[in-house]
Amino acid sequence: MGFKRFAIISLCFFLTPMIIAQDTAEKFDRANNAYVEGNFEQSEDLYRQLLEEGYVSAELYYNLGNTYYRLDQIPLAILYYEKALKEHPRNKDYRYNLSIAKSKIEDPLEEVPEFFLNNWWRTMAGWMPSSLWGIIGLVFLWAGVAGGIFWLLGRERIHRKSGFVLGIIALALCILPFLLANSRLQMAKQENAGIVMQHGVGLKSAPESDQEISSVPGGTKIKLIDAIGNWYKVELPNGETGWLPSVVFEKI
Repeated sequence: MGFKRFAIISLCFFLTPMIIAQDTAEKFDRANNAYVEGNFEQSEDLYRQLLEEGYVSAELYYNLGNTYYRLDQIPLAILYYEKALKEHPRNKDYRYNLSIAKSKIEDPLEEVPEFFLNNWWRTMAGWMPSSLWGIIGLVFLWAGVAGGIFWLLGRERIHRKSGFVLGIIALALCILPFLLANSRLQMAKQENAGIVMQHGVGLKSAPESDQEISSVPGGTKIKLIDAIGNWYKVELPNGETGWLPSVVFEKI
C-alpha cells in the first residue's frame, strides 16, 4: 500500500506541470483565435490572464501589443512591443509594429539621434543571448590557455611560436564576447525605462512642483534617472529632463 500511494503521489507531481502547460497552451490558442476573429476585448482578457498566471514570453507581449493597437490603446501597444523587444531585440516584426504604433502618437517629441557606436554595440549584443556570448568567450579563453601551454611545453620552436601567437590572439578576442554578454544581460534586466500612459502629462521641474516644464504625449518612452518616493526624474527622447509621478507611466 505504501508503494502504491507513493506511486500515485509521484504520478500527480509528474502530471501537474503537464496539465498546467496544456491549459496555458489552450488558453493561448483561444486568445489567438479571438484576435483573428476580431474579438479583441476577449483576446486581451485571455492574454492578461496568462500574464497574471505567470506566463511570460516575447510572443505573448507582442500579441498583447497587437491587441492594444487594434483597441486603439496606443500607449499600451507601445509598452508591450517594447517588452517583446526587450526579450528579442533583433526581431524585425516587433520593431516594425513598434514603429507603426509610435507613428500614432499625438504631437510626438523630436528624438535626439543616438550615437551610432552605441546603437551598433546594442545591436551586436542583441544578436544572441548573454549565455551564448559567454560560451564563446570561454571558448576563446580556453584556446588562449591552450596556446600558452603549447608555448611553454612545445618541443619545437615553430610550435612554441604558433602557440604564443594564437594564445595572445585568443585571449584578446575573449574580452569582446564577455563584454557583449554583460551588455546583453544588462539589456535583459533593464528596468530604467518606461512608457507614459496618459496624454499631455506635465513634466515638472521638481517633485510636487507646480512649475510645468513641458507636456509629454502618451506613448512616449522615457528614461528613468532617479526616484524620490513616488516621483521619478526622467529624460525625454528630446533630451529634456524633469520629474513625473509613477502613476502616469509603466516600466518596460
